Amino acid sequence: MAETFDLGDFLTKALLAGLENGSIVPELVSVYAGNYLAKSMITSDEMSEIATAVKAYQAVEASKASSN
Repeated sequence: MAETFDLGDFLTKALLAGLENGSIVPELVSVYAGNYLAKSMITSDEMSEIATAVKAYQAVEASKASSN
């Protein structure tokens, strides 16, 4: 039996990886995720996961900036 492809999972993981490795800025991650949600390509749970990761990333970056 063939494995099914979960587009939402793929997009979520790709956005989170891009955020983590710095290839996608957090603002674009949020915009892309919003577009994917509007087009029903990701679920609201996946959107929440991405939003939480973006907030955490921004908090870490703000902490780094204030300590310099």
